[in-house]
Amino acid sequence: MLTMELLWSVFYWLTFINCYFFLPFLQEYVIAGENTVFGRSKRAVINNLFFYGVSAGFGLAFLLYMYWKDAFEKASFRGFIIALSNAWGLFLLIIFLS
Repeated sequence: MLTMELLWSVFYWLTFINCYFFLPFLQEYVIAGENTVFGRSKRAVINNLFFYGVSAGFGLAFLLYMYWKDAFEKASFRGFIIALSNAWGLFLLIIFLS
């Protein structure tokens, strides 16, 4: 059973790294308007850092709002995160099927 747990962990983290770091880098690399490999790589990294920075900013603003409204009860916050995750999955399903 240890082998199955190890395989699941390896596949999970490889998928995570591919989905959130490697593939967005490649997408930005392909559409970058630079002429050199270094220029395209630099532009891809800058664009991804901008995207993740804006996302982190919105996330931090949301967490501060939740703290300000005293909505940080463990059970309700966990339920909200689960609902948000399900909404994101449904959004992606709609986008990919259209």
